[in-house]
Amino acid sequence: MATLGNNLKDKKSSLYTKPVFVIFTVISIILFLNVIDILKKYRNAYKEEQDVKNEFNRLQERRVNLEKDIEVISTEKGVEELIRTQYPIAKPDEGVIMIVDSKKGIVPKESGNIFYRLSEFFKKD
Repeated sequence: MATLGNNLKDKKSSLYTKPVFVIFTVISIILFLNVIDILKKYRNAYKEEQDVKNEFNRLQERRVNLEKDIEVISTEKGVEELIRTQYPIAKPDEGVIMIVDSKKGIVPKESGNIFYRLSEFFKKD
């Protein structure tokens, strides 16, 4: 029986040696670094999930707006309004007026005339 007790003490004392302690410490550090890496991945996945949810909500709002636009365009008045806003079209009894902001966009017909050029030259201050 005495030899059995000594064998257990020898086995316990071999677990508490420096090499075993170093091995357990290295394994613990590796596991800790893996847990930190998993937490980083979780945080990134959570952020991406929030971004996707925000994008989904934005697209849902856009869908609702587009459906409203489709409802408006499906009527004859809506089609006419859309055409009038995008193209300068008038009804048969109407006219179209174009407003020009500056004179730089207008080229007079006499611009090729030498007398017109000289008069413009002397008008400049």
